[in-house]
Amino acid sequence: MPMYYSNSRRVREPIFPSKITLKLNIQEKHIFNFLNLSAQANYFCDLELENLKTLDVEENNKPRIMTIDLYYLSLSPPSRAVILLTKALGIHLNLKVIDVSKGEQYKSKFIKVNPQHTVPTIDDNGFILTESRAIMGYLVDKYAKNDSLYPKDPKQRGIVDERLYFDLTRLYYNIFNAYIFVAFGMSNSVDDDKVKQIARGFEILNTYLENSEFVAGENLTIADFSIVISVGLAEIFGFDITAYDNVVDWYNRCKEALEKYGYEKVNAPAELLGEWFRANSQ
Repeated sequence: MPMYYSNSRRVREPIFPSKITLKLNIQEKHIFNFLNLSAQANYFCDLELENLKTLDVEENNKPRIMTIDLYYLSLSPPSRAVILLTKALGIHLNLKVIDVSKGEQYKSKFIKVNPQHTVPTIDDNGFILTESRAIMGYLVDKYAKNDSLYPKDPKQRGIVDERLYFDLTRLYYNIFNAYIFVAFGMSNSVDDDKVKQIARGFEILNTYLENSEFVAGENLTIADFSIVISVGLAEIFGFDITAYDNVVDWYNRCKEALEKYGYEKVNAPAELLGEWFRANSQ
């Protein structure tokens, strides 16, 4: 197990992940360990969750009828994007934490649900779907009152899909690849070339936002739900987003638009990754 260090004293004092606890507004107290996504790395932490049901969306103080099983981790950015969208759609979630520290992702019960043993995964009355961006598209198509979040018009949807794939293959991928190894104690410095890749992604995103309010046009879409989580992750890891004016304006606008769905609360676990990153950085 790696050690994490506090810089609050002149002598660096090791902090173990099990000593770091994040409290969220969640009902039904639940403690689980988070394991680095690399199956070979045994890096753990404890995350305390209480009042789990506050993540369930209520509309007019009454939960919507549909209930979907969500296999997830709060520390997983894609899981948080899905949770945020379900809040916007008014979908009641049956949250199922996959305790990867116990290898639950490899247990036959979960492998039958998702052979890729990844989160997030949904089970909608027997229909199984993985990959957060595919999940979000499906949820809007099936449960949204209109198609504004994922337009049915082929051209508009094409732009949304393009932005989602941009996030998957460049923006989120490069952010995760640059910083996560430090956050989990496998390195104590970030590769400059990887940071340059992140910067290139932000340049592209800044261009996308030159003439539009949101990443895929004038309206909020599922692409914003996904990318706002990625940009927030980069910011938490210390990447300077202020050099990208359009991104900053959109980021603030997007967070404000999503706060009515509990953006700050849903995204709070990202702060823990930031703590680990800062503790392990040179």
